[in-house]
Amino acid sequence: MKRNYFALVVIAIIVIAVVSAGSLHAADKIKIAKIGFEGEMTGFLSMYGQPLAHGHQFAIDYLNKVLFPKGMPIGKDLYHFELVVEDDGSNPSEAPLAAQRLLDKGIFAMITVLGSWIEPVYPKLAEMKVPMITNSPFMTEKLEDPWIYRYRNTPTQIMPGVAAYIKTKFGPKRATVLSEMGSMGTPGGQMWVDAAVKAGGIPRDQIEWQQYKVPIQGNEYLPYLTKATAWKSDVIFHGATGESSGTPDACAIYIQAKELGYKGYFGSFTGMTDVQARTILGPNYASYLGNVYQGEGVDAFTSPDAKMRAWGREYFDKYKEYPIDMIPWAWDEIMILVSAAQMAGTVTDGDKINKALAEMPFKFPLSKELKTPMSPLRGDKMWDEKGQALMEVMVAGWTKDGVKVPAAIMAVDESGKILRTTYPKPEVIKDLTKEWQDRNKK
Repeated sequence: MKRNYFALVVIAIIVIAVVSAGSLHAADKIKIAKIGFEGEMTGFLSMYGQPLAHGHQFAIDYLNKVLFPKGMPIGKDLYHFELVVEDDGSNPSEAPLAAQRLLDKGIFAMITVLGSWIEPVYPKLAEMKVPMITNSPFMTEKLEDPWIYRYRNTPTQIMPGVAAYIKTKFGPKRATVLSEMGSMGTPGGQMWVDAAVKAGGIPRDQIEWQQYKVPIQGNEYLPYLTKATAWKSDVIFHGATGESSGTPDACAIYIQAKELGYKGYFGSFTGMTDVQARTILGPNYASYLGNVYQGEGVDAFTSPDAKMRAWGREYFDKYKEYPIDMIPWAWDEIMILVSAAQMAGTVTDGDKINKALAEMPFKFPLSKELKTPMSPLRGDKMWDEKGQALMEVMVAGWTKDGVKVPAAIMAVDESGKILRTTYPKPEVIKDLTKEWQDRNKK
C-alpha cells in the first residue's frame, strides 16, 4: 500500500515538473512587442491622456490574457504586447521630447493625443519607420504624412452633425459662434460658421462670430453671451476651437448663460459626461443642460448597443472612470496596430507594418473586436487616402434628470455630408436611464 502511495506521489511530482517546465518553455518563447503612447498623463489635459492610456492598457491586457495567452502569432514568432507611456505634462514644449524617448525605446508603433504637439519629431517617424495614430480633433494634423493616421471624429464631421440635428429639431434662424483666437481657434470658428450655414441652413448674415482671447476665466464669457442674447441668437455653437474650448469652458458658458436668462440652444463639440457635469456644475447640473446638444464619438455608456455598454461597465469596474468616447477609440487603436503587425508578419520591419496599416481592409484579423461604430472608406478600407478613419457621430442630449442620452447617431463624411441618421428608440432611452440609476446607487 505504501509503495503504491509513494509511486503515486512520485508520478504526481513528475507530472507537475513536466507541466511547469512546459509552461516555462512556452513563456520563454513569447516575445514582447512595444507600443508607445505619448500623452498628457499629468497637467490640465490629463482628462484626455489618462483615459486613452487606460483604454490602451485595457486592450493589451485582453490581448495578452484572453485572446492570446500563449502569444499572438506574428510571422514565425509569438508575441505579447507592452504599452510604454511617456508623459508630456500637458506642456507642448515637452511633447517632442516625450515622443523621442518613446522612439528610443524600440516601439513598433506610436499613439498620441495631440499630434501637432510632436511635429518636430515627425521626420523621425519616417527615419525610424514607426507609424503613428493621433487622437487630435484639430484640423492642424498633418495627415498628408504617410506615417500618420487619425482614429477619431473630426470637426468637419461633428460640427455639421450637430448643426443638422438642431436644424431638423428646432429650425433656428439666427446663431452665434464662439471660438478662440489663434491658429486653432480661427479655423475652428470658421468650421462652425460653415457648418451652421451648410448643414444648419442659417444664412451667413444671420450668424455672428465672436472670438475671445485666451486664457479666459469663466465669468469672462459674460460679455460674449450678453452680445449673443442681444443678437437674439436661437443657438450658440462652441467647442473644439482650441485648448480653452473644452468641457470646463462649456460649463462656464452654460452657467453664465443661465444667469443671463438665455433661452436658446447650445450646439457643442465636447464629450462631457454626467460625472464631469456634476463635478463642475454641481448636483443640479441637469438644470443647465436641458437645451445642450453635444457632438462626440459614441461612448460606451450612451451607446444604443447593449453589448458595448456591458463592455463599458467592465472598463468602469476596473478603472473607476466613465468610459468616454476616447476609451473605445483607444481599445480599437491597439487592435488595429497589432493586426497590422500580424498582417505584415513582423514587429521589426516598419515599412511592412506601415504598408499593412495604410491598406488595411475594413475586415481585418481583429475587426470583430472593435468597439467604435465604423464605416468603410475607399471601397473596403479602414482609412481614406489621407489616413482618416470614419466613425459614427453621436449628438447627445440630456434628460431632465441629468442622464446623457443619444439624440441621434449619424454617419458624416469629411466633407460634412450627412450620409445617414438614426434616432434611438424609446426603449433604448429607458434602458440607459435605468443603467444610469443603477450606477448612481453605488
